[in-house]
Amino acid sequence: NRCAKVQVNFLAFPGTSGASFMDYIIVDQYVASIERADEEFTEKLAILPRSYQANYFVDPISIPERGSLEWKALRHRENLSESSFVFANLNKVDKIDPHSFSVWMRCMQQVPESVLWLLEPSIPAAAEIVKKNLQIAARDAGICPDRIVFAKKVGREEHIQR
Repeated sequence: NRCAKVQVNFLAFPGTSGASFMDYIIVDQYVASIERADEEFTEKLAILPRSYQANYFVDPISIPERGSLEWKALRHRENLSESSFVFANLNKVDKIDPHSFSVWMRCMQQVPESVLWLLEPSIPAAAEIVKKNLQIAARDAGICPDRIVFAKKVGREEHIQR
């Protein structure tokens, strides 16, 4: 029994599903090695010419150059020191699981001046509780809670600049 006559893997995971019931995977030259497709994919490849992930940008966004005044202002605005290495995960916080968090804590133990930059929870009522719980978990892992920095939700252009 199949959900559809033709089943296609797209964007869930940029690699084979390994499933015999999946007919195609949409890829580009970066996701799939065309020469080794038979070895690496159970699906037939549907190869897009430029990118398998479509994004729509009307205007190019300028990215501040490292060390520039604009870059320094951005770091200051985001509560990130100029000298810190930043581990960043700007996904929704509900995607953080204990295993991933423990890996970040071990990385931060190896990089003493680093910070973990997370997206602030979008539900105001839960934001402080979630932030506090993550800071407690950091402290329990031997990491100063101040090294967990939260980014506010901003518009697309400002988000990409940071």
